[in-house]
Amino acid sequence: MKTLALISGVAIIIVGIAGISITNSYKALSTTEVTVMRDLTDFKQSKPQMSDVLPLFDLRKGKWNGAKFRLTDITAVSHNHVYETNIDPESMWLGNEFDRDKKVDKFYADVQKFIEDSQENPGMTVNSSIYIPIANELNHIG
Repeated sequence: MKTLALISGVAIIIVGIAGISITNSYKALSTTEVTVMRDLTDFKQSKPQMSDVLPLFDLRKGKWNGAKFRLTDITAVSHNHVYETNIDPESMWLGNEFDRDKKVDKFYADVQKFIEDSQENPGMTVNSSIYIPIANELNHIG
């Protein structure tokens, strides 16, 4: 009887330690949020490059972290289309490494598609509405 109680106690301690370890490793994960805003109201447009955006996420080194990417345009109107993709953080203890690699590759492919397929500069307009789109993005982040 004492042996059964001892084994049960040790099992409970091991399960508790494993649960605490998994919880602590999940809390240590972070999510990087990047918003790119392009001004389409001027002829001199700087288009974002993949080589500038992807290092901000660094999911190749910390693939279990989360990432969010948003691309929005600044035009002559206040409400503009937002292209968005994300990958949620996962615990490496509960996740599948091969599935996570596929999710990271899909996230990077979505970011690349948004940057490459984004609208070309339609030309210069008399004005641009910049205050509301920036305020909306700041509210989204904070």
